[in-house]
Amino acid sequence: MSKNFPKGETFGLTSQLRRAIVSVSLNIAEGYGRHSTQSYIQFLRIARGSVMESETCIIISENLGYITNIQALEGKRKIEEVLILLNSLIKSLNEKLNTLSEKKIPPPNP
Repeated sequence: MSKNFPKGETFGLTSQLRRAIVSVSLNIAEGYGRHSTQSYIQFLRIARGSVMESETCIIISENLGYITNIQALEGKRKIEEVLILLNSLIKSLNEKLNTLSEKKIPPPNP
């Protein structure tokens, strides 16, 4: 999408959009590599922030006329798909953490 941005944006919006998009998968990988569900969730939240940053770059790109409305809609559609996946994974891991916490807490003494 950004390959046709003006040359003057090479170190601006082009770079920002590309770094934000790459950051999504890098944060997912780093969180997974921490071998801690809590850390993984935190890095998934950071990845979600990068997804939102990417969406903002797409909106700005459309407003500046660097991409068409159709390109922006397609980018936003893909972003929505990624957000759904990330939110589902975060929810699932939170539920796993809650279940584990409930199992570790001994019942009160009678």
